[in-house]
Amino acid sequence: MKIKVKPGKPATEKPAGDLVLKDGKKDLGTLKVKKGKASVKTSFATSGRHKLKAGFKAGRNWKNSTGTKSVKVKN
Repeated sequence: MKIKVKPGKPATEKPAGDLVLKDGKKDLGTLKVKKGKASVKTSFATSGRHKLKAGFKAGRNWKNSTGTKSVKVKN
């Protein structure tokens, strides 16, 4: 899974920091965000809808933020 962290305007630099990724309450890991991108390999025990939540712990010059995304998994 590839994840992009986009800066708000008027920022032009790419964000850097840590991204905590969860599937519901299950921790999928902490990823390093470099140049606005992070990736993780994971598997899901069940098919169906999964609500992913990402928490961005910003490096200097950035604000912490969170986001959610619902994905449909087919096993």
